[in-house]
Amino acid sequence: MVAGFTVNALQSALQGLNVAQQLIDVTSQNVSGASTPGYTTKTLAPSDLVAGGQVIGVTTGAIQRTVDENLQKTVWQETSTSNSQSTISTALGTIQSLYGTADAGTNFSTYLTNLQSDFTQLSASPSNATLQKQVVTDAQTFAGSLNSAGTAITTQRNTAEAGIASSVTTINTQLQTIATLNTQIASAINTGTGAANLEDQRDQAISSLSQQIGISTYTSANGVMVVQTAGGQPLADTQAHSLVFKPQPVGADSSYPANLGGVYIDSSTKGYDLASNVGAIGGVLGASLQLRDQVLPQQQSQLDELAEQTANRFSAQGLTLFTGPAGTIPVNTPTSYVGLASSLTVNAAVIAAPKLVQQGTGGTPIDAGDNSVIQSVLNYTFGLNVNAAGTANVPFNTTGLGATGSLSIASQLPSASTLTNFAQQIMSVQANQSSQISAQSSTSGSYLATLQTSFSNSSAVNLDTQVANLTVYQNAYSCAAQVITTEQTLMTDLLNAVQG
Repeated sequence: MVAGFTVNALQSALQGLNVAQQLIDVTSQNVSGASTPGYTTKTLAPSDLVAGGQVIGVTTGAIQRTVDENLQKTVWQETSTSNSQSTISTALGTIQSLYGTADAGTNFSTYLTNLQSDFTQLSASPSNATLQKQVVTDAQTFAGSLNSAGTAITTQRNTAEAGIASSVTTINTQLQTIATLNTQIASAINTGTGAANLEDQRDQAISSLSQQIGISTYTSANGVMVVQTAGGQPLADTQAHSLVFKPQPVGADSSYPANLGGVYIDSSTKGYDLASNVGAIGGVLGASLQLRDQVLPQQQSQLDELAEQTANRFSAQGLTLFTGPAGTIPVNTPTSYVGLASSLTVNAAVIAAPKLVQQGTGGTPIDAGDNSVIQSVLNYTFGLNVNAAGTANVPFNTTGLGATGSLSIASQLPSASTLTNFAQQIMSVQANQSSQISAQSSTSGSYLATLQTSFSNSSAVNLDTQVANLTVYQNAYSCAAQVITTEQTLMTDLLNAVQG
């Protein structure tokens, strides 16, 4: 009976020693992994080993992670939102910095106002050659500033196109990583070897993925995490559904889907096209598509409308001061003057002969002191008056704009407006748009940081706790080892007594 008791005690001690060693190993792993990005606290819960209704020892299960999965999903969702807003904010901020500021007097709105002032001065002294040349100079400055603004928008559209390509590459890399890890995790769970560290790696890949695109996830019974777009399109399980995108140079008249590519899942011919619903994509990819296909084309249409109406309103008063690059003014159909802001120029004939500012470009000479053309420009080009023939200025087009003829600025800009007011409104609308998205990006970034801190506090390693646990487990190991030593001594004494 004593021998049986001793053997049972020895078995229990050995089990305790084994469990204590496993707990020490897991705790040591927590301490060493504390500084590793994405590492979550691992736990190993001992449980009683029962036989015949009696506790005969202790055992452990698989290593588990400490993760608040609901909070984690919220972090991923906000990561997508924050990166989307940040991408748009950066693009619009870049354009605003290139426009110049009203205070500094270095933007197309101010330059157009300066041009109006030039005509006011010239009206009092129509034959003044210096003032005539000043009109030409300031007209060139205005056209140049509008060119720069239009070019800045096209540049940002090309930046967005490159951003789409880069984002697709990153997404495909992370989807393949997730699919590979899903396969490994399912295998580990099936064999009972534990998959906690693999799950950490998968979470890191999904976190990186969420920066690029909005996602939804769920975990199947075999441990595979199924990843979908926010709209429910499949992206990865144990297989990756790669995205397909073919980047193209973006011009002022480029548009989707006419000559700019979509982003397809699996196939460019049969796959679902994410670009068909850019508002539901999220992340850097969604923001880049929005910039390329919606936000920036709308801003460009505002500038093109100003360029077209400026050229038309001058020409209607007998002074063709501005033209397109071919020396003509496009017809007043929105799709015919897409990109005009980037190419508007001062009439070469007026540059060569500044006196045409006073004479007009109709070819009929008037007296050098006659200010009738100049006054018509002031009254009708820059004003809203009806001319002598009873004809009012053509209103600004606010719908049917852009290369696709589908853009509208009606909610932002008035169709009946003076040139200078329309230019000022463009500056105001675009500045407010940039300011709003910047504020949203800042708010979203702060919220994301708060969520990340909360998630880290709930899942990351607390070194103080782990060091304290390590001491407890080491003491338990020592106690179990001492029991084994004592049992070995008892067994030896018992054997000696029996043999003696």
